Parts: sequence; C-alpha cells; structure tokens
Amino acid sequence: MPKLAKYVFSLASLPEDQAAELRDKIIQSIETWLSSKGAEKPLQAGGTFYSRSKGNAEGTYRWETSIDNQGKLDDVALQEFTSADQLFETKISILATSTGIYVYITLSIETLSSTVAPIVFHARCPKIVRDIIALSKDWKFQDAGLPKEKMHAHGDIEGLNLAEAISDKNRVYPIVVVSELDDEELWPDLSDKLASDLEGLANVYTIDDDATWALTSKIGKVNSCYLGAVRLYWPSSSSRVNSVIWTASRLLPRDESEDTHALEKFRNDIRNKILGASAESLSEPPSITRFRDNRDKNKIAELITKGNSAEEIINLRIQEKREFEIRLEEANNTISKLYRQLQEAQQTSSPEPEAEEAANEDAYDPPKPGEIRFYKKTHSKNNYDVLVRIANCEHTSWQNAAKADKAKKGILRLEGSGKWSQVQHCGSCEGGGVWRVKW
Repeated sequence: MPKLAKYVFSLASLPEDQAAELRDKIIQSIETWLSSKGAEKPLQAGGTFYSRSKGNAEGTYRWETSIDNQGKLDDVALQEFTSADQLFETKISILATSTGIYVYITLSIETLSSTVAPIVFHARCPKIVRDIIALSKDWKFQDAGLPKEKMHAHGDIEGLNLAEAISDKNRVYPIVVVSELDDEELWPDLSDKLASDLEGLANVYTIDDDATWALTSKIGKVNSCYLGAVRLYWPSSSSRVNSVIWTASRLLPRDESEDTHALEKFRNDIRNKILGASAESLSEPPSITRFRDNRDKNKIAELITKGNSAEEIINLRIQEKREFEIRLEEANNTISKLYRQLQEAQQTSSPEPEAEEAANEDAYDPPKPGEIRFYKKTHSKNNYDVLVRIANCEHTSWQNAAKADKAKKGILRLEGSGKWSQVQHCGSCEGGGVWRVKW
C-alpha cells in the first residue's frame, strides 16, 4: 500500500523500569484507541469490527507481541474503509528495551475502485500519534525535540532566533511560519490548526510584525514571510533557503462564503506536502529492524538446538511462510467482503445528488497600476469588512486612511492584491462608508 506518512521518535538512555512504565502507558493508549474505533474488549490477536469513525464502515485489526532477552516488540495494524472507496491503514511498532522506547508509525492508503485516477486523500496526524507523543515531553528524533504545540516569534530577538533556526544546516524538521496581517492571522487559530495537523513532523511558528522585520533583515525579503503569508521552510544542508510560500492574496478567496473551503484546501495542501515528505525520507528505526532480525535468528537457532536438520528447518520456514500467506489471503478476502458490503450499503442508502451550482464564468478584472476604484462596505466581520465595488460616488471630501485595517483586509480579500498606493475614505457617504483606492 502506498505510504502517506511516517513517524519516527524514541526515548533512548531510559532506565529499564521507566521504559517498562512508558510502554505500559503506550499499550493502554493503543487499546483505548482501538476500542474507540469499535474493537471489542478484551482485544485479541486480531479481529473485525464495525468502525465508529465517521464515514467509515467495518474495519480489521491485528496485534502481535514478540518477546526475547532484548525486550518487547508490539506490532499493531488497523485497517478501515473510507467513504471514498479507499482502504486506510495505520501501523504502529513499539519496541521497549532495557535502554529505552522506540516508536515507528506508518499511514498508508489504497484505492479499491478500478479507475485510472490519482488518489485523493485528506491525511493528518492521527489522534493515536498525538496521544503517544503526549506521554512524554522528551521524545527525540536525531537528537532533535519532537514538534508539538505551536511556537511564538514576537519581537526582534525572537525573530532573529527564528532566522537562525531556519538557517541551521543540521535542522531535521520543516518549519512553518504563519505571519500576521494587521496583528491577526488570516483565519482565526490558523497556526493552532496547523500545529495540530503537523504534530510530530513540523515546527509551526506564529510571527508578529517586529519579528518579521528581524527575520527579513537576516534571511532577506525574498525568503521572508509577512503580510498574512504562510511559508514552509524545508531543512537544507546548504546556505540556500528552500521554501514554499502561500501569500495572503493566494490564500483568501474573493467570496467570503468560501472561507471554510479555502482554509481546508490549504490545510490539506500543506499536510500532503509535509506528510508525503516524511513517507519518502523516514524509515524504520535500526533498533526495531535489528530486533526483528535477531528474533528470526533465534527461532532458527532454537530449531537447531532441538536437533532439527537443515532440511527440517527449511521446511518449517516454508510452512511458516505458507501460513502467513494463508492469513494474508484470509485478510484480503475479509477486506473484499467488507468492501462489497460497503458498496451495497452505499447503493441502497445514498441520497440523490444535489444539483451543482453553476460556475461563475465572468472573467476577473484585476486592478491595474494607476487605476482608481471605489468600494462600499456592506457589513463587517470579526477580522475584516465585506466590500463591494461601486461606481464613483462623485463626492470630493476624501480623507486619508491611516489605519482602516478591516477595510484594507476587505479590499485584499475582494481583489486578491494589497498593492495599492493610496486608500481614502469618503467623508460624505453614509450607510457603511465608501473607499477610494488608487492602485
């Protein structure tokens, strides 16, 4: 199955009793997670259940625990159907040794429909990942602390510190910077939402105007982040800044009714970039791989000790392989059966499709340099004014707008650009106010 994301972190140099205690807490979290999905207690080595997750039908899980003198390895796999003809799989491997805890989690997806089309998905940090991360503040990956809640860069000093972190050639995690526009983020709690989506894989910062100036002075305007933009800085071993930027004009829709859709589209876009990068770049911790290898070697050594010949050992391994293939085939048959049931249920209960709203085919006419446009406020939102373009009101009492933060946000939202040279307010118009903007 194609991998969507991978999470790797550990707590090495942990006393054995603390490692055992932490493992017990992790196992309890996984049991609670499986139960919340619909698996019945007591949990078995595997089973089928009706998923309680919204939009999902039935699912399956497997749980295998291996024990030797090195420690305990728990391998848990959960498979669920989505409402989009997809099979979503979460695999969790937890190794507890006398020296610490090692965690490896993968998210995978497979499309079950027989169509030639790209896989469309909405992956994010699963709750079980956040639950496990929350069990310790000391998780590490490559000696770096694990990304959790968002961080703040306020003022010159913190802006310079952020610039230093972005330029650090030893950095292992991406950094996402959410800048403010007139002391507010483009969408309420945007940085908090991104920090939750990207927990364990990216550090998210919110940055104010003072910190923005300091950041710009250090890494240059072309690499900076300001005026409501969001920028993703990839780790880089060179002096060149490798980043992706979403400007305010690119993020904000012209129609405020599309705000929710625009926010979710952006969150999914940045999640796919970062989660996809983790799937390509991370791999199973060597300690877990060594444990699996030693486990298999010990099985063979045990067979030799019991006097089994080489031929008998080979036959036993072949038998194990056949049993695994049988279990895999049974699992695939179960998946196929559940998928057919899901298809039948959808065919019998799906409502009639709603008529799609006709698309607006009017070409957008962007403002030109030197052009003068007029706007009228219709009503106000928490963070901005809702404006419409109008003809010249023919008044002459224009007043320069020193602040007019909410009106400027409304103009930016409507036109998709903040490149004006002058914004003036009409002192004669009533009923919401009229603005004269020179581009």
